[in-house]
Amino acid sequence: MKIDHKKIRDLRRGKKITLLEMSERLGFKSANGYYYLESDRCSIKAEILAEIAKILGVKLEELFFEQNFTEMVTEST
Repeated sequence: MKIDHKKIRDLRRGKKITLLEMSERLGFKSANGYYYLESDRCSIKAEILAEIAKILGVKLEELFFEQNFTEMVTEST
């Protein structure tokens, strides 16, 4: 499954959460640490992704591209 990094950024911005605030809530030392995750410059660990979803107030599966999630559900049924 592919993470929708743009959606994560848009959700964060929509909630008026800055890069620095998000970084602090996730325990990063600087805003750059989180920025690299959000801009797809490095991979996001499952635990961090779950925490991002919690902070943004969405279900974990909402952070993935819909097509991939639909394919996964279809394949498992």
